[in-house]
Amino acid sequence: MAISLLRHRSDRINPSSKRLFPEPTTYMAYINSRLAPLISAEISKKGLPSDFASTIADYYLPLASEIASTAGQISTDIKSTLLVGVLGSQGSGKSTLADFLKLILEQQFNTSTVVMSLDDFYLTREQRRKLSIDIHPLLTTRGVPGTHDIELLNNTIDQLKNFDGSTPVPVPMFEKANDDRAPFKHWQNISTKPKVIILEGWCVGIRPQLEAELQIAVNDLERSMDEGAHWRRFANQELAGSYAAVFKQLDKLIALVAPNFDCVHQWRSLQEAKLRAKLERAGKSTAATMSNEQIRFFVAHYQRITEHALTSLPSYADWCLSIDETHKITGLTRSAIVEQK
Repeated sequence: MAISLLRHRSDRINPSSKRLFPEPTTYMAYINSRLAPLISAEISKKGLPSDFASTIADYYLPLASEIASTAGQISTDIKSTLLVGVLGSQGSGKSTLADFLKLILEQQFNTSTVVMSLDDFYLTREQRRKLSIDIHPLLTTRGVPGTHDIELLNNTIDQLKNFDGSTPVPVPMFEKANDDRAPFKHWQNISTKPKVIILEGWCVGIRPQLEAELQIAVNDLERSMDEGAHWRRFANQELAGSYAAVFKQLDKLIALVAPNFDCVHQWRSLQEAKLRAKLERAGKSTAATMSNEQIRFFVAHYQRITEHALTSLPSYADWCLSIDETHKITGLTRSAIVEQK
């Protein structure tokens, strides 16, 4: 089944006036019998509201259809794998989107898919400690460009694209509760060549700022701890260098666009609460999880680039999903630049 998503550039879907499926309660009729119960189970597993089915019907299914169609058009050996970026601020729902896209792509469109998170490619705590000594103290905190192992990310993407079936491809895992990379034995091993790779992350695909934009501090963190703009200039240079080289490989970019940065603290607090609850259920220590004040300090590291993304993404992302303060998707816009690619 192929679903036509958007026919004209800058087209916008408004669910109340133009539904891609007749009703959210009947959308299961449009998918195969194998996928329907898996979607219901995943909604329940993630603790999502029951009406999340309409989000899948109106947005996730059409996106998956377009991705599957594009992947099916790739026939050369060099570009036999489609690389899709999913970008969104902390807590915006990018992991949820990526997981459902994988489920739909594999079960509905028979398109093998691997999901990787940019977060899993953070430098180790020791590597970031050295950066904080050599370059700037703020680089102890994971997050900004320059705190990821881009060489490892590049190598992993290359191995997945060129997978010959002989040796599984290891994909790293980062343990946020310990703020460090997980031991190799806990990494994910991919043993099938993917037709689609989804790379999700808070700064995936973002372009660097102009030098003039770096001069004015955006918050108290920058005013008090980055007076000379050395930290933000380093992050911007990384974004323009090794990160840009990776992002240039993206065939498609999906952006979840938050209403403003003020939502990020609230969403990140919710994430931390879920992490704390997960650790408690597993009988593990929650000592390394963050307090509300620590979260506020942590998200301040992300403010500059997140706000830059919110204003610039609509001009170059292939699809922009607008979300409100409650995480509800309110619209899907296809960038006009898609027509020029």
